[in-house]
Amino acid sequence: METFRAAVPTPGARRRWPGTSGWVPVAGAAVFAVAVALRATARYGPGAEPDTVTYLAAAHHLGTGHGFADIDGSPLTLFPPLFPAAVAALEWLGLGPLPAARFLNAALLGVLVVLAAVWTRRISGSAALGAAVAVVVAVASPMVAMGSDALSEPIGIVLVVACLLFLTEARRTGAVRHGLLAGLAAALACLARYASVALFPVGIVVLLLRPGRATGRIRLAATFLVAGAVPFGAWLARNVAVAGNPTGDGRGRSALTFATSLKLTLAAVGAWVLPGGAPAAARAVVGGGLVATVTGALLALTVAERRRDRPAAGPAPGPAAGPAPGPVGGPGGGRALGAAGLALPAAVFVAFGVGSVVWFEATMAIDPPPRFLLPVYVPLVVAAAVGVAGLARHRAWRPPAAVALVAVVVAASLPGLEAFVRRADRKGLLDYSTPAWAASPLLASLKADPVRGMVASDDPYVLELRLGIPAALTPARTYYASRQATGELPTFVQQATRAAAAGGLSVVWFPRSYQPYLYSLADLEKVLCLTVERHFADGDLLRSCPAGT
Repeated sequence: METFRAAVPTPGARRRWPGTSGWVPVAGAAVFAVAVALRATARYGPGAEPDTVTYLAAAHHLGTGHGFADIDGSPLTLFPPLFPAAVAALEWLGLGPLPAARFLNAALLGVLVVLAAVWTRRISGSAALGAAVAVVVAVASPMVAMGSDALSEPIGIVLVVACLLFLTEARRTGAVRHGLLAGLAAALACLARYASVALFPVGIVVLLLRPGRATGRIRLAATFLVAGAVPFGAWLARNVAVAGNPTGDGRGRSALTFATSLKLTLAAVGAWVLPGGAPAAARAVVGGGLVATVTGALLALTVAERRRDRPAAGPAPGPAAGPAPGPVGGPGGGRALGAAGLALPAAVFVAFGVGSVVWFEATMAIDPPPRFLLPVYVPLVVAAAVGVAGLARHRAWRPPAAVALVAVVVAASLPGLEAFVRRADRKGLLDYSTPAWAASPLLASLKADPVRGMVASDDPYVLELRLGIPAALTPARTYYASRQATGELPTFVQQATRAAAAGGLSVVWFPRSYQPYLYSLADLEKVLCLTVERHFADGDLLRSCPAGT
């Protein structure tokens, strides 16, 4: 039976793509993960939030031949196109928008489990270690929660792991085709999530650090860069051409300092291993320690491998010694890499991934870190598994010790997974997949008696998602997570005045959805004449006065 002691193969050993050995537990883990995601979304559907609504609106526009557009029909640049395109394809087969996203992301979670196992096995040569990583990923609450939401993370993370897998192969073989495939995967990852742009510096670093001749390394890195930059660059050029910006403007400057962003980001990593009630400072310390330990250990092992495999200095062998052995590192030359050297893409991506989230959070007003950090999860698990396997080999641990360690990790994960499913059954997922929205009296009234004219709301996304009512967001004081003033209120008043001649203005106000960066209802009533037309426990429908002010 294969054990974890076989996880670090002999340098220079020839690796082949694995056969069927060890894939039964991997397939079982993938099926389990898909089943749990579908179970968690069975009652209230997949988790949905404002980004979900924008993605689904873009999918609708794509499916009806109107291009990649926002809810209001304007060209969409703030989000990339791959996830909406996949949803649109499933809608074409007859599924509704949310069911399409639900089945797509659950299936992608299963693909991710298998890819994690393949990647680990290609690094280590161990089927047992690949199966262990598959099981750990399948029972991880962050991954199952990701596969239960109608967002772009599942398809983006699958492509991130695919890119890192091809980078591993490129480091192992030096083959240009692997650099090409890694670049194409990076481009697709960026077309699913803009934050995947972190793959480009990762790929360049790990390919240039590959052993071998400089010309071979440069050619490999250039192939990767061109293969990734051309498709992604074409999309950004399209955005500039149709909307005047590459990835969306008007998000403002972040109100967070780098220190605060770093603490929040590391705390999000620490939340993967600590109980939910743990203090933020403790989570930040644990998260920082986890990232530093895993990446630092693999970097140190990589350096140790290179020193160990460096030919010893001495006189050249004479004729009696026979010909000197040629390079075994592939077309680029150099010696074969050990497991730590092959795992370098995982370690570097963890460092760059965490660092990029810190930078994004501290410079732009965007979403909080937990969702943005999900792409780091699988590389962190793979890097940790390879590191632990190397330690087990060095310490000569017996197989039962390694099996016990995996069992402890899985046993610690299962209660959190069970709690996630129970919470999904009781409270739903994310903003719009909850019992409160499913039973909203205001939404029921608007469905039975739709509004006329211009519609604005402090939560227009739920109107689009639940009722198909296009609505504008009421004006904001500042940008989200920013202190930068917007100047939207005067523009809104002008729009309301013009709307008076075309059916008037309706304001749908949900008190529980109000965000501090928006102007309050009282603020709007100071500059507009609004009367309550319908009042419900969860909100109001207000109409503008005939004069408009």
